[in-house]
Amino acid sequence: MRKGILSGCNESFRKWNLHEVMEECKGLAEACEIEIVDELTQKLEHMDRVTCLGSGKIMELKERVEAHRVDCVVFFHDLSAGQVQAISDLLECEVIDRTTLILDLFSRRARTKEAKLQVEMARLNYLLPKLSQNDLSSDQQRGGAGVKNRGKGEGRLQLQQRGIKKKISVVKKELEELSRQSKLRSAKRMNSPLKRVALVGYTNAGKSSLMNAILKLQNAPEEKQVFEKDMLFATLDTSTRRCVLPSGKTFLLSDTVGFVSSLPHALIQAFHSTLSYAKEADLLIQVVDGSSPLRDAQMEVTRKTLEEIGADQVPVLTVYNKCDLMESIDEHVLCISAKEMIHLDDLLREIDCRLYERSGTITGIIPYHRMAVLQSLKENADVKELDHLEKGILMEVTGSKEMLGLFEKNRLD
Repeated sequence: MRKGILSGCNESFRKWNLHEVMEECKGLAEACEIEIVDELTQKLEHMDRVTCLGSGKIMELKERVEAHRVDCVVFFHDLSAGQVQAISDLLECEVIDRTTLILDLFSRRARTKEAKLQVEMARLNYLLPKLSQNDLSSDQQRGGAGVKNRGKGEGRLQLQQRGIKKKISVVKKELEELSRQSKLRSAKRMNSPLKRVALVGYTNAGKSSLMNAILKLQNAPEEKQVFEKDMLFATLDTSTRRCVLPSGKTFLLSDTVGFVSSLPHALIQAFHSTLSYAKEADLLIQVVDGSSPLRDAQMEVTRKTLEEIGADQVPVLTVYNKCDLMESIDEHVLCISAKEMIHLDDLLREIDCRLYERSGTITGIIPYHRMAVLQSLKENADVKELDHLEKGILMEVTGSKEMLGLFEKNRLD
């Protein structure tokens, strides 16, 4: 594991508790196998446009780099390409900003081909504008006069830009093909009578733990469990499992990638197909770390991200996880503990009510040749079979207007 120093100024995080921001960045660094051995921060109204920190602080940082013999310095906010280059030259070690750290972590965690391509696309899109910001004075030759030498000296920059654009084009084509296949699968999901629920929320809030807890509660085989670990961005690839509600109806539950404050726009763009599960859902379960002092700010990040991906119109059920660690319980919010299996039955009952709104009850006969309709009713409404008659099944159906309309359309007069 490499050694690093965590540094930066708090100018970029006025709405956040600086300690929590730094702890989050330390978690990102540790996930990238960087051990933070020291910290140095500075309170500034505006960061220095060249070295981020003031002249005195940057020299103090250089002394600490030499004293600890670290491999890198991690900044808990973003830096311009010029700042990265200037600080790196001064400190004589690698400088990593927050977005680069997130991109590196995503690259390490990506498992499927689609996720790997999405991360590569995000990395290239993040890198391309940075090239033009670099101080290329050492690369450029000023050239002579005349048409023959016009533009000479900029070849290396243009070559780098052209190379990245070519890679972006190749990756984009591969992603478009995967997206086409994903849309076909999406169309099949949309045609399915099963309701869809997606777990969304800030990274490490406990979404994967909640999915596994629900599967465990329903005695699902162990191989159905999804990857879970107490770390940032443990999940990058969407996993979907079939679950059962207290009423006996089934639904599809999807675990999605977690959100984070100031998530690079390139990553949001790249993960649109992965996040499409949230857009297509009938209900979103916003999982919140109820024990975090920053839970309100994290909920705001989730809200803005859902808005950016076009999922802000999907109904949301907010759930506070880790209630066993909360100092006080909010009576107006459903509080659970995925780890301790607390109040999961209450959650499933609430999902049942949200997905299957009951608007009335109708009694009638469904003919035997319309068993497909009966199956759809059983999956989406409460059905009581009262009697098996010569022409069909006498039943009582309680459910939404949509399901009652389906029943009326297909029952015998």
